Amino acid sequence: MSEVFGSGWSKVHEAKDNLDSGLWKLWVPADESRVVHFLTTEPVTYFQHTVRNAAGKWDSIICTQQDCPYCQQGERKSFVGSFLVLVRPHQSKGKEVGTRIRLYTPSMRVLNQLEKFPEDAEVEALDSVDIRISRTGAGTNTAYTLMPKPGKVTKEDDNVIKESLKVDSTDEKTLKELLVKFLQDDFEKVKARNTNLSTTEFAEESDEIPF
Repeated sequence: MSEVFGSGWSKVHEAKDNLDSGLWKLWVPADESRVVHFLTTEPVTYFQHTVRNAAGKWDSIICTQQDCPYCQQGERKSFVGSFLVLVRPHQSKGKEVGTRIRLYTPSMRVLNQLEKFPEDAEVEALDSVDIRISRTGAGTNTAYTLMPKPGKVTKEDDNVIKESLKVDSTDEKTLKELLVKFLQDDFEKVKARNTNLSTTEFAEESDEIPF
C-alpha cells in the first residue's frame, strides 16, 4: 500500500500508542484546578502566537521571529515558558483521568508567580511539592493561583513518565533535554510550513482561547 494508507490491526495499535504517548498541552478550564508536579524547574522560553486555525479553533504557534507571517499580519505575540509537568488524577467532563505528562506553557504573569513560588510557599524548589493550579475567569480576565500540596514523584509516577516520554531516565537534565528537543522539532515544522500558515503539532485540550 501507499504511505497514505495502512492495513491491519497492528496499524490501529501503532496509532493508539502514538496518541497515548503524545505530548499534549496542559489546559485548566475556567473555575477549575489541576494538581501538578513539576518535572523541570526552569522554563524554556520563547514567543508564541495564539490564532484560530482553519477549523475555527485556537492554536498556539511558536513565533519564528524572522519572516514570521503572523507578525507580518499584526498578530500579537506573547512571551511564554514551557515546563514538563506530571498531572495528578482528576475528573474531567464526568470521567476520571489518570496520571498524565503534559507540556505546561504559561505566559509572563504566571511565570512571575512560579519564579516566586518557592519563597512564597516556603519550600526549597518548584519540584519540592505538588502544586494546585486554580483558574478563575476567562480570556483576558483569567487569573491563576498556585497552592502547595504535599507530594513527591513515586515509583508509579516514575513508570508513567518513562512510558509516556519513552525515556530510560527521569532525572531533570534528561527531561529538560527532551523538552528542548520537542520544542526545537516543533519550531522547525512551523518554519517549514509558515508559507501555508499551518498550525503547530502540539494539540490543545480545548477550543477556548488558551490564556
